[in-house]
Amino acid sequence: MAALTYVMRNAVKYNARSEVAAVELQQLGLPKTHANSIGRALAKQRDRLRALFRQRTLHCAPSCLLLLHDPLAVAPVDVAVALCCCC
Repeated sequence: MAALTYVMRNAVKYNARSEVAAVELQQLGLPKTHANSIGRALAKQRDRLRALFRQRTLHCAPSCLLLLHDPLAVAPVDVAVALCCCC
């Protein structure tokens, strides 16, 4: 279900053709008939899906963006240790 949502959300977000989304779903293991049906539904409901996804997206007021530039804490990270997987 998560893969289906991911493909549909990104197909709508990047305005991908519904045929491309159907092929992606087939590559994830969905039967061709099901993938094509979802592709047709995506083509018909693209605008409604776009509005729904936009409505469910987290929005931040411009005043919130100022807070993003001022970190509350700074934590040093040793990259050499973080990338080591042999320990």
